[in-house]
Amino acid sequence: MNKFKNIGLFGNFDSEPVVSVTDKIIAIFSERGVVYQQYKAPIADGVKPTGIDDPDIDLVIVIGGDGTFMNIARLRAGYDAPLLGVNLGRRGFLTDVAVREIRESMDLLLDGKFRTETRILIESVMNSNEPGSEPVISTALNDIVVHKTNFGRLLDFNITIDNEFVTALRADGVIVATPTGATAYALSTGGPVLYPSLPAIELVPIAPHTLTQRPVVISDSSVISIELTSDEPGNASLIVDGHIRKTLAGGENISVRRSELTIDFVRIHGHTFFNALRHKLSWGV
Repeated sequence: MNKFKNIGLFGNFDSEPVVSVTDKIIAIFSERGVVYQQYKAPIADGVKPTGIDDPDIDLVIVIGGDGTFMNIARLRAGYDAPLLGVNLGRRGFLTDVAVREIRESMDLLLDGKFRTETRILIESVMNSNEPGSEPVISTALNDIVVHKTNFGRLLDFNITIDNEFVTALRADGVIVATPTGATAYALSTGGPVLYPSLPAIELVPIAPHTLTQRPVVISDSSVISIELTSDEPGNASLIVDGHIRKTLAGGENISVRRSELTIDFVRIHGHTFFNALRHKLSWGV
């Protein structure tokens, strides 16, 4: 029995592959008598598409890649409607329904053969050195990164966790990732895989100058403070889920903590985290 009364379909409908897949989904919905609304997903980060604030949507289906999914997830966080992703990108950790599985997955979804997973978000609060400036607050599903912009220079940081000084770090940058983001940039820089429901966040240095600087997993109730002590202006950027938010100056401080917002993901029957790791990371192949 279909429990969803109004499904929102979000995708970049300027893309022919997105239109083709969406048409297949709509045909299935029409067969099953499902009510749906179709909305164009934003191309630019932070741009709100029509319908994103619709409180009557009780399921969001995103057709596209992980980047599109993250944009929609951040905008829908806090609403009581889970998200399902149909993968038209490359790796597809977030958009885990493959195009070849559309018919089977939509039938299982409408038959109630799915579960939901609650994912946390994190937020950064950046306090600028500029007089009279307001703190810059950004929310991320995957990760918050401070990264160098000058190819030939390392950055210097002071890292504090819950008001305790942890380390002075020289590196290309530093990543703070959620369990969702643990299989993204953090993984490629040597961070551990975290189980999605683990109440934790991870701190991962990027190419540290001292090889003993290792990734650290901490409680998601902790607050991480990253102070940029490099004095060259414009040598670092604050990057949130892959989008540059601000150029940083020496002495500026970024505080990262768990957001009060959460988002629920839909997982179709048979789709599990370890199954995704085996297929998308070629484990055991």
